Amino acid sequence: MKTGAENAVWYLRHHRLFDGATDDVVRGSHHLFVQRTYAAKAVLFEQGDIGRVVYLVKRGKVRLSRILSEGKEHMLAILGPGDIFGEEVMFTKNVVRTTQATVIEDAYLCLARMQDLFSILSRHPVVAMNIAKYLQEQRDEAIATAEEMISLKVPERIVRLFERLAAEHGVREASGIRIPVRLKHAEIASLVGSTRETVSVELGRLLRTERIILADGYYVLPELAQEALAVH
Repeated sequence: MKTGAENAVWYLRHHRLFDGATDDVVRGSHHLFVQRTYAAKAVLFEQGDIGRVVYLVKRGKVRLSRILSEGKEHMLAILGPGDIFGEEVMFTKNVVRTTQATVIEDAYLCLARMQDLFSILSRHPVVAMNIAKYLQEQRDEAIATAEEMISLKVPERIVRLFERLAAEHGVREASGIRIPVRLKHAEIASLVGSTRETVSVELGRLLRTERIILADGYYVLPELAQEALAVH
């Protein structure tokens, strides 16, 4: 059985943050990360908080959202194993969080203080490059999502959203690929840039034509090209 330190080293060695780093780099950095478990509905930070910590998702799901002026919550992303969030603290001191992070499925996270992670980046260029690659991917995904909202109608936006979630978090079942997060219509609307009412209507049509299946409260994609999936 691995000790806590061995477990942390193993996880960091396999995390994208340390991709290409030597064992010495990983072993010399693991003590700067704290591992913690959080129950569903736990709020990790709120919009307006001063950011001091960066998070790596080891297990579970986390929702990033923004609270609008009228008090409504606008979902921005669902994060899972391998994802990084809160990284904005690495570039600006006393940065104010512009999002809220909430656990939606019991999570096991690795936390690092801003100054500790900055020290790792400054001493190990390969880790800094991995962060740059991650941020580039996030930017590209945001641009692609914005283009979809302009070019696609709402039903296709919903299908594309579910395809992305299936690729990132999907679980293979006999009936297709299940998205292991219970999504409300309002949350889907936030993610596809539409209204709850429109999403409700279009989801109903997608369910009737079986492009999407609803089973035990979870959405399932019955058919996806195998090469488009990266499921667990």
